[in-house]
Amino acid sequence: GAVMRAISILDIALWDRNARAAKLPLYKYLGATHLGSVPAYASGGYYLDGKTPEMLGEEMASYAAMGFKAVKMKVGRLTDPDAEEARIKAARKAIGPNVLLLLDANNAWSDLPTALRFMKRYEPYDPYWIEEPFGPDDIENHARLAERTKVIVATGEIEVGRWRFLDLLKARGARVVDENYADP
Repeated sequence: GAVMRAISILDIALWDRNARAAKLPLYKYLGATHLGSVPAYASGGYYLDGKTPEMLGEEMASYAAMGFKAVKMKVGRLTDPDAEEARIKAARKAIGPNVLLLLDANNAWSDLPTALRFMKRYEPYDPYWIEEPFGPDDIENHARLAERTKVIVATGEIEVGRWRFLDLLKARGARVVDENYADP
């Protein structure tokens, strides 16, 4: 929670300060010997009053036009599977088959049957991942969903501590984990 985030802020500041004192970039100070690249994705697709699926598609297409090879949109706020599917269908149509479509549910679902009902609607549009389908404490449902959908389950954005990531990975609750976590 808030305490772990505060500790993380201090932890990050101290690592940064130490690297600057050593006159090294942080990645070298931490021991990295290879500087590779990580592909970026554009994140958007928020729910806004009056935003139609077509408008969402235009937004996602604008990111692809900027050169992004992956775009992420929000899902899970609507309770109507038809309305959610219309959004995803419009996004996929707008970006085409060569841009990755990432879905972020922001802990939208509280049970596996609901998640599966929506995922079955999403799967035909070839999403690359579904991020945070359940709350961070619901490792069991992350694992159960990962077993039952062909879409990669991703989570960890609000996870805290390496021990929690270990639990998540042991349970096979995610294939992609967010490395931006608090671990003092």
